[in-house]
Amino acid sequence: MLYWLSGSQHRSDGATVDYAILLTDNYLKVRNDNNKKQAIIDAMGETFGSILVSAAILTSAGACLGAISSNMIVSALGKMVGKGVCTYVS
Repeated sequence: MLYWLSGSQHRSDGATVDYAILLTDNYLKVRNDNNKKQAIIDAMGETFGSILVSAAILTSAGACLGAISSNMIVSALGKMVGKGVCTYVS
């Protein structure tokens, strides 16, 4: 558990599965009309906005929770979520 709290690289895996499904779905839709390279470019273009908005909301919520919570554990988890999403997206 200490490894998880100290910064496991797998803390965003739940979100990344959803993003992978979204990206795959968009890719398969545009793949019928384009070659592979253009299909992935188009799919990334369609998916990037959703990922960016979600990451911004999660980062903001985590940072706010970390800043305002009086509970030390909740505060630490909020800060970790905020940092984890920022480093994962970048």
